Amino acid sequence: MRTELVETLFNDDELFLAEKEARSLLKEPMMPCYYRIHCLVLLAQCLKDWHQAKYYQDCAEQIWHRMRLLSPAERSRADDNSVMDEFRTMLDELEEDMVADKPKNADYAECLDGVAVHRLEPAEEEEELEEDVEMTEQKEGESQSADQEEIQKAE
Repeated sequence: MRTELVETLFNDDELFLAEKEARSLLKEPMMPCYYRIHCLVLLAQCLKDWHQAKYYQDCAEQIWHRMRLLSPAERSRADDNSVMDEFRTMLDELEEDMVADKPKNADYAECLDGVAVHRLEPAEEEEELEEDVEMTEQKEGESQSADQEEIQKAE
């Protein structure tokens, strides 16, 4: 997978090439969220500009939170939870690095200008997602009830 190439380049201290490959990957519209988070974290770590890195960190955080909303820990398989936990660890480590590297003159609100507006929208999206999840669960429950009725009739 190309995300492994980005990680290898990053680990080999080929930051320019890692950044270039990560940006190329992030242009893929059908890239799975798991790989997108990984790419965003690596890209944030490659960048010298703290504000740009913070932007990509926030993007990765948003994707992680949306994924967790769609697949809450209590309703997910152990495999999914371990992957989500792994990404949570990556994001937490990135946050520690970002706090440590934060420039003294960095205005945190300034770097969030573009992100803050974008963050207002997920609240509406989250409500829609929750409604979709509830409707799906309701349909699954109805489907299971219908299946049970058919089984009882067959017996």
